[in-house]
Amino acid sequence: MRAHSGAIAFAPPNLTNRRSDESTLAHGSHTSHDMTALRRLGACVVATSSVFNGGAAASSAHSVVPPRFFFNATTAAENDAIALRVEQAPSLREREIRLYLVPAGLAATMRSRFDSRLSFIGSVRSSRRARLVFTVPPLTPGSYALAFWCRGCLPRGQGLGLQASPKLRITAPIGEGCSTTRPNGHRPFGALPAWSGWNYHGNGKLFALLRSDGRLVTNPLGGYKMRWSANKGVSGQFTVRYWMLDPLSAPLAARTGTLNGSDSMMSQMRFEPRCWQISGRVGDVSLSFVAQVVLGSS
Repeated sequence: MRAHSGAIAFAPPNLTNRRSDESTLAHGSHTSHDMTALRRLGACVVATSSVFNGGAAASSAHSVVPPRFFFNATTAAENDAIALRVEQAPSLREREIRLYLVPAGLAATMRSRFDSRLSFIGSVRSSRRARLVFTVPPLTPGSYALAFWCRGCLPRGQGLGLQASPKLRITAPIGEGCSTTRPNGHRPFGALPAWSGWNYHGNGKLFALLRSDGRLVTNPLGGYKMRWSANKGVSGQFTVRYWMLDPLSAPLAARTGTLNGSDSMMSQMRFEPRCWQISGRVGDVSLSFVAQVVLGSS
């Protein structure tokens, strides 16, 4: 059983109001007795026209063409690799666009990329045909919309963008037992490959070092220290929450600290030998996975 949620605010349509000087001025010829009045009004007409045109220019400057994305599949299960492509990009000189999955039913309630119900999946550059391959995180089965954020690609005052269609339908894991996460091999910038039997699992921003077989082997008392890493640009208070999936338990908080850029950090946790979901977060970046916990020998 998985419990997740997330959502986003809808982008209002971009409207511009353009009026030319010509539309403000009267049309046709004027008799001589009209000319004096027209001259007196001239300054007023010009000023009014300038205000209209200035407002239109300001509106145009703040108009935003939102990005649009395409999935190579519309149905997936956790652990699947999905390719995402930028179909329409804002003219922002290759800025980073951060991407999140959000339950479709909650999308309209979201206002900020820092909402913990969002599931971060990676980032792409604001360039047409830019591509991202992401691993589907452990999510409650259902329909998910794509949310996005980048500096300058949203209307002023809007904290999050939403692409309502196409949606990604997440299906339940096949088979019984603990559906553990297979590490995708995405490792931090500059990190050496993991040693035998281990691999990195990440989303381009945040990474965890996991066993390749999906197990998490604790000490005899159930204690475990997990290694996390981040890439440059990811910094802040780092939190890790973890909970048992069967039977479902309340989330526990790991002992962590502040993660700065390319640092690594160990999170201290305590487990029972069950199936667990673990989720780390710093700012708007999150990484979640599932592990089968096994007690180690002395």
